[in-house]
Amino acid sequence: MVTLKARGLQLYGKNPNNLKIHRMTRITRDSKCWNALPRSEEGHIGAYHCKVNTLSEIIKEFNPTIAAQTGLNAGHSAVLFLEFSNTILYSFDIGRWGSTAKAHEVLNKFFPKRHFYIKGDSAVTLKDFDTKVDFAFVDGGHTEDACYADIVNFDKIVKVGGIMIIDDLAIPGVGAAVQKFNWANYEELPISKYKHGYINGIKIFKKLKD
Repeated sequence: MVTLKARGLQLYGKNPNNLKIHRMTRITRDSKCWNALPRSEEGHIGAYHCKVNTLSEIIKEFNPTIAAQTGLNAGHSAVLFLEFSNTILYSFDIGRWGSTAKAHEVLNKFFPKRHFYIKGDSAVTLKDFDTKVDFAFVDGGHTEDACYADIVNFDKIVKVGGIMIIDDLAIPGVGAAVQKFNWANYEELPISKYKHGYINGIKIFKKLKD
């Protein structure tokens, strides 16, 4: 990986003539943990600086004590949780990529005893999880069935007053899952209030009652 940090850019790829450029935010540029993460084997939040800044603002505002997410991948969203709050974070991931286990090792080094990786299909592992959380981040499987299962299983453990964020709404399966779920016990919070304005891919729901 080649970096051009002085210009706020990060370049990915082995072939210098075919590099993918990601604009780096101040958050990712200054984070020692972020820069120690393994290279992602699929897309990750770091490709979208606006989303990185927006999610960071949300985490800082809600300041969770116990959080959980589906989709660890190479650990980029996990860094935001762990750097911008004092939360304990549980990450559920099927473990398809070798980078995921390596990411957990890095996170455990920088944030000892604060990150827990639960490997396996979240439709099973999250269903059996009974720890209450005050922040849930849905960014695992993007088919309708996988995303809907994550929403249903998170609904069981999100505390009243806690929030659930759904990412990647533009993906048809995710959008369909959000439409399918009954949000009667939740209030949708405006994403537009956050100064970075990433309003197309995220929804935030606050739980009002069980």
